[in-house]
Amino acid sequence: MPGPPPRESTESMLVSVYQELRKLAAHYLGEEGSRETLQATALVHEAYLRLQKCDSRWDNEGHFFVAAATSIRRIIVEYAREKRTQKRGGQVNIVPLHEFAVGRISDHERLIELSDCLEVLAVQDAMAAKVGELRLFCGLTLVECAEVLDSSVATMHREWKFARAYLVANLHES
Repeated sequence: MPGPPPRESTESMLVSVYQELRKLAAHYLGEEGSRETLQATALVHEAYLRLQKCDSRWDNEGHFFVAAATSIRRIIVEYAREKRTQKRGGQVNIVPLHEFAVGRISDHERLIELSDCLEVLAVQDAMAAKVGELRLFCGLTLVECAEVLDSSVATMHREWKFARAYLVANLHES
């Protein structure tokens, strides 16, 4: 009886999805990438180094892409936290959820708040949090989310609806 299919290495996965990750990193950085010191290529390379340290093997490109997207999100949030500590204070503006596409967020506080809220949601519903992350941080459509997460579009609609409601309720509390 044959075993499970061989899992691909981080290096081979990076080669096959490198351009997509660069686009993702550019989306994460949005307009900020041209003004700030953090650049898309450096962001992808840092994510790659972190994934390499995990010494994981990936089932498929979708699995790798999701892990890389999460890694890139964490790097961006760490960067935002660092910037926030440099500023020490300032007024936080309330931003509606539909404006929470990362390319539009210039307020480091709001970016951190969104990421933290997704982390809490992940404890309750990991799939909804992942769909929220892919939609809000990566700019993926529900069809693309379904492809990357190897799920149905109907499931992605349900998970996004839940994630969106959760985020709206919890982001307005603060």
